[in-house]
Amino acid sequence: MTKKGTLTGIVGFHAPKGRAPQQEIPAPKPKPAAFEIISTDWCSFCKRAKEKLDELGLTYRESLLDSQEKIASFKAAGFTTVPQIYHNGSHIGGYMELLDWLEKNHAPTS
Repeated sequence: MTKKGTLTGIVGFHAPKGRAPQQEIPAPKPKPAAFEIISTDWCSFCKRAKEKLDELGLTYRESLLDSQEKIASFKAAGFTTVPQIYHNGSHIGGYMELLDWLEKNHAPTS
């Protein structure tokens, strides 16, 4: 039971300015990435795609083609260019397709 006028330690309570709560309130968990970008370090269109998503505040997970094994698997799947971008598991395409997708589904791209 808390004393009258003290709510310190109750979840969701923010202590008055200058006073710290006795119990730490956990930070919210980050949202899972809605986009996945398969990319390389040297690809300018990959960089632009990541910058566009960052600019719009959209989360993404990057999968780098940074080994011969990953590149071989990528090519075996029929892909020849990067980036390859997915939204919630659905293939969008490359950078230009991402811009089209964002224009239709999310926000202006300019």
